[in-house]
Amino acid sequence: MVDAFLAHLLLLLPVAAVALIASLAGGVKSGWLVDTILGVAWVVVVGAYFVFFWAVLGQTPGMILMGLRVMDPRGNSPSILRSIVRLVGLIVSIWIVFLGFVTVPFDGRRRGLADFVAGTRVHAEQ
Repeated sequence: MVDAFLAHLLLLLPVAAVALIASLAGGVKSGWLVDTILGVAWVVVVGAYFVFFWAVLGQTPGMILMGLRVMDPRGNSPSILRSIVRLVGLIVSIWIVFLGFVTVPFDGRRRGLADFVAGTRVHAEQ
């Protein structure tokens, strides 16, 4: 929830500022182009949020609160490419009715589909 809130806040603040400026300047007619731009911006910002934190710190702010860290096979933060693959795996895990998480309770390293495809694991910090 923390990560969802922060990722959406990163998008909401600039969008709200642009909407305020546009309304003061006479407004922008909402249509398919504005909707498409906002949809693409949402995908980019939310995706970049997770990829950035996984690749740079190995954990998002929400993971820090829970004492979790994403690691590559050598125990380092995953690379940008590995983080992107993990994000795609996470999206697929959710799209298929959360079936990508079925393996988590049964795998000794608590890996879901996203971790299998990216070659990562989530470690609980002590």
